[in-house]
Order: sequence, then structure tokens, then C-alpha cells
Amino acid sequence: MSTLQEHLARNVELLEMIRDNGGDLSTDGPVDFFFVARSEAGAKGLDEELRAKGFDVLVAGDQEEDGAWSVQAVRFSTVGEVTSEAFVQEMVDLATKHDAEFDGWGIAI
Repeated sequence: MSTLQEHLARNVELLEMIRDNGGDLSTDGPVDFFFVARSEAGAKGLDEELRAKGFDVLVAGDQEEDGAWSVQAVRFSTVGEVTSEAFVQEMVDLATKHDAEFDGWGIAI
């Protein structure tokens, strides 16, 4: 499972790549968030909480028959907000609560 420190280190690299490609860190735009839940119940719980926090959510079932459920969420935000330590910690904690893993975020450049 990815730790907070691993996510923060990855964010440093992503921020550099976004800046290098002319991306704006302060403009609101759609940000994709990725989670992997270990069960359908975990995926549904994560779905409910993310929706309550204003995310649009897509849950994909156990397509590889390995028990993992993909949860993808989208929310308009700034890159600066989603890379803050507090926000990342919130995503990691939310995933853990639902026996899932926060697998990071992405934007279109």
C-alpha cells in the first residue's frame, strides 16, 4: 500500500512534469483520482463517501477476477490543492477506511 510519504514524493515529480509541459497549477480543472478496493463492499463505501465530498465516481467491477474493484473519481480542483499534504492524507485515510488503496491522481496536460 502506498504511504503518505510515497504519494508526496510522487507529487513532487508530477508537479515538475506539469510545469515543464506548461501546465497551470492554480487553475481549476477536472482532476482524476484512482483507487483500488479489495471488495465490492469497499468499493461501494468509497463511492458513497467520495460522492458526499462532491466527486463524480465510476466503479468498475472485478474485471480480472482478482477481487479488486477499480474506483475512479473526478472533481474540479487545482493541482495545488490535490497535492497538499492534508488532501493527500485525506485520500489515503478514506481509502484505508474502505479496505482500498489510493492509487494517485492525474490531469490532462
